[in-house]
Amino acid sequence: MVESKRRVGVRIDEIRITPLASREQVKILVLLHAPSAPWRIEVEALDGDHVVAHTEEETNAATANLTLNITDAKLWSPSSPHLYTLRMRLYEGEELLDEIESYAGLRDVELRKGRVWLNGKPIYLAMVLDQGYWPESYLAAPSDEALRLDVEMTKKFGFNGSRKHQKIEDPRWLYWCDRLGLLVWGEMPNARQWSSQAEERLAAEWKRAIMRDYNQPCIIAWVPVNESMGFPRLGREHPGQYAFIERMVAMTRQIDQRRPVIDNDGWEHTDITDICAIHDYTPTAGLLRKRYQDTLTGGALPSHVWIGNKPLFVLGSRYRGQPIMLTEVGGFLMIPPDTPPDERDMLYRFYISINTHEELLRKYRDLMEGIASLKFLAGFCYTQLTDIEQELNGLLIYDRTPKVPPEKIAEINRELFDVNT
Repeated sequence: MVESKRRVGVRIDEIRITPLASREQVKILVLLHAPSAPWRIEVEALDGDHVVAHTEEETNAATANLTLNITDAKLWSPSSPHLYTLRMRLYEGEELLDEIESYAGLRDVELRKGRVWLNGKPIYLAMVLDQGYWPESYLAAPSDEALRLDVEMTKKFGFNGSRKHQKIEDPRWLYWCDRLGLLVWGEMPNARQWSSQAEERLAAEWKRAIMRDYNQPCIIAWVPVNESMGFPRLGREHPGQYAFIERMVAMTRQIDQRRPVIDNDGWEHTDITDICAIHDYTPTAGLLRKRYQDTLTGGALPSHVWIGNKPLFVLGSRYRGQPIMLTEVGGFLMIPPDTPPDERDMLYRFYISINTHEELLRKYRDLMEGIASLKFLAGFCYTQLTDIEQELNGLLIYDRTPKVPPEKIAEINRELFDVNT
């Protein structure tokens, strides 16, 4: 009876999947809900119905590390999002105690020579900002179909990635990104006010988010902080706030050593960010080239970002050769026809406004031609996928109706950036 009771709760509790595309391997850490005792764990990878790799391990602990070697492996990418089914079984002797199923996509992400590399080749990141709101249900998706539609529309517009903005999204959205092939930056929502308690809660929730989403092949970067939100004195060189952001980067790397970390997306970077992510709403190609004319001729980046009073680096930090991306651009706001100018949202004081959808398409092309001329860039992120409440700057209306034909935007992205989705 004691043995039977002990077996009731024994199971595979957690798995951590680490793809190593260059080695054609999948590393799997298995954590058991069990005592340290003799266990046998089997893992197999399937391509369709065909088993392409198998391994097993006997352990006297409640953990095990296994490696699947997949000959002639099919790699995961936006243009070919191949996924292998994984099956894991837990045995005590010959008795099967638990069996679970998951999946893995083999892909490597590296930063080299000022570029992002996917599976050993440089890839230009043409991304779109996605905040994940719906008019009928706000932050909660109304259906699985709605989550899938946003991924499909992103790819139809010719983007190969999405910056999920300040939201730990529903895992089903990540599933569709894995299944359909969309690169993702995972980003943490931030507190609006700084305090030691806010730091503790932010760190705890961020750790849980990374652990939850670690296995998703679509995620290629982590963003613990955006635009210094919750850290208002970084620009005034607050050493405590600066140190905490660096601790967030360090904690992220302790959990995940194979994805880059953007410390503070937008501005006020520390000395250890993996990507120099700049928010720049300069509205035209001509003004954009003028702004970065020194950088184009081998000089330094501007010391402050587009908004004027925000330094790019703080507290003695400096640019050290990381890939440079403009991770918020565009933001062209439709003018609401029934709202007088003095009643419009304050956003209209900062961003360029447009009157027609045809004007949106013209301004998009012009801006992208400017971005394409900045050869030092590793990519961009356009603001944004959908309208949201007062933010009427989406490529889609809030109800997901396209403002312009998606194929027109996709054509521009292919022509200027050779984006293959």
